[in-house]
Amino acid sequence: MSIRRFSSHTYSPEVSLTAKDALGRHFREKSKPSSQEIVRMAEGLHLEKEVVRVWFCNCRQREKRVKTSLHQSTFLSLSKDQACCR
Repeated sequence: MSIRRFSSHTYSPEVSLTAKDALGRHFREKSKPSSQEIVRMAEGLHLEKEVVRVWFCNCRQREKRVKTSLHQSTFLSLSKDQACCR
């Protein structure tokens, strides 16, 4: 695992494609794993527990943002369609 430094106080570990695939499969099965499940995944993927926990948090946030933007774009397109039909 390599580490990208953003400043002297923060860093972002790079997660390998293999690990991302495995985390993605776990996420599709269960988007909110327990602490024990996170520890098991981290050990199996040779990552820190905190890296796995943050990956799941970020993925849930990304999914939420995508759903919200899709909902808003659908609502806007329906509003425009209804305006045209009047």
